[in-house]
Amino acid sequence: MAREAFIDTTVQTKEGFVRTGIDKLDRLLEGGIPEGFTVVLLGSPGSSTEILVKQIAISGTVTYITTEETKKEILDTMQRFNWHIPEIDFVDISEKYYSNVLQGEQKRVSIYEQRSKLKLKELIEIGSTAMPSTATADEDFLAILSNSTKKTPERRITIINSLDFFLSQYDQDDVLRTVFAVKVNNMKNKGALLIVMTKGVHGELFERKNGGTG
Repeated sequence: MAREAFIDTTVQTKEGFVRTGIDKLDRLLEGGIPEGFTVVLLGSPGSSTEILVKQIAISGTVTYITTEETKKEILDTMQRFNWHIPEIDFVDISEKYYSNVLQGEQKRVSIYEQRSKLKLKELIEIGSTAMPSTATADEDFLAILSNSTKKTPERRITIINSLDFFLSQYDQDDVLRTVFAVKVNNMKNKGALLIVMTKGVHGELFERKNGGTG
């Protein structure tokens, strides 16, 4: 008589861990990411890291801080894979940034049009360097990053994709201080923090300070 063996391949929720929602990964991690931990994912553009974080994002309880793609672009990718898309808490810095860039460009075009209509005498009177004011308060994206992680629910996954954006816009020390504050909030909330970075771009020392894993 043949004997049958049944193996339970499902991953049970384990106390002290936050599940990623990817069964194979959770089994490999023996239950998920330990509560309060930060994982830095180092990859290259177009690598499987992008797909991995999107798979984790559909686990159900995720705050997704995106700087590389807009919310719409991320959702379009998920739909192409026919994934079930839960209610994801998006912080769309990418959309904010590019909207600001476009607004700035439109203002520059408008100023050029205004100046091109002025007569030579008028130009001399206002001075060759005089231009209508275009100064606007720049968005503080580091503040947005910090504030968006202060009130996240407990045991929630927070994804920052990617840190490269902040390092291209701000001083490295300012970014480190903000990331440290985000890590502290994550520890208090017993969540799991995933930070995406491009490997080798910002130096090994910076990667070590953030605990990077490739």
